Amino acid sequence: TSQTFDDIKLKTLAKEHSNTFESNNNWSWFKEKYIDELSNKENWYKIMSVVLTNKGLKKPSENWKKEIKKELKSYKIANFFSELNVLINSSIKEDFWFFDENKQVLKGFIWICQFFPSESSLLILKNIIEAAYTKKPGIGPRSTAIGNLGLKALVDINSNTSFGILNLLLNKTKYQRFIKAINKHIDLFKESSDEPVEFLADKAIPNFGFINGIKKVTYPEFEIEYFFKNQKLSKRWIFNGKTTVGIPKEIKGKFKEIEKEISEE
Repeated sequence: TSQTFDDIKLKTLAKEHSNTFESNNNWSWFKEKYIDELSNKENWYKIMSVVLTNKGLKKPSENWKKEIKKELKSYKIANFFSELNVLINSSIKEDFWFFDENKQVLKGFIWICQFFPSESSLLILKNIIEAAYTKKPGIGPRSTAIGNLGLKALVDINSNTSFGILNLLLNKTKYQRFIKAINKHIDLFKESSDEPVEFLADKAIPNFGFINGIKKVTYPEFEIEYFFKNQKLSKRWIFNGKTTVGIPKEIKGKFKEIEKEISEE
């Protein structure tokens, strides 16, 4: 079978930089500050090594897709997105993400969210888009290229949830340049959707796993319930049949990575 130039380039980069992420001095600080704080850091070393080989790619090549999907499926996809959520939420306000090579990694994360669309992955997309369109005084958005790539991903996913995310973005911002970009992509979504426009409006806001105002997440030793109190999101812990607002002392500090995931959720 014939190979594209991008496929050949990707294989060459992978061969030259085996274990790229761990040996890359430019990313050593990021590894220590963020990746090493994740539960499945060894999996992340491999994932980041593949992600870094997307340098120079304008769109994901078939070989890149194959390699990244292979690494992601080595452990539960849901676990990956829980940790990606922690990673993005804890770091996305830093400007380093919007420099050249780092921007390519964000591209990789956007592509991955598009490969595996779910409420979790689309919320991550939302956070990346909002950060990219954050206005810098005297400059403009931090990166329209990344913001528009994320908006296009929501259109291409073409689901009720992705349409809901577009509407959430529109309802939250007052930045006219961002509003214009969102409206452009909402129009593109409507053009590509099989759903009548009047029905799309009724499905605009996803429920993010909440049923009757409560979302329950089960872990091996406890459960977490997220709920709304006075229009604010709160959480409570359920451990050994007892419900508490704060983390029970019996498990406090035993699951630091999970506690971080819960806070980011």
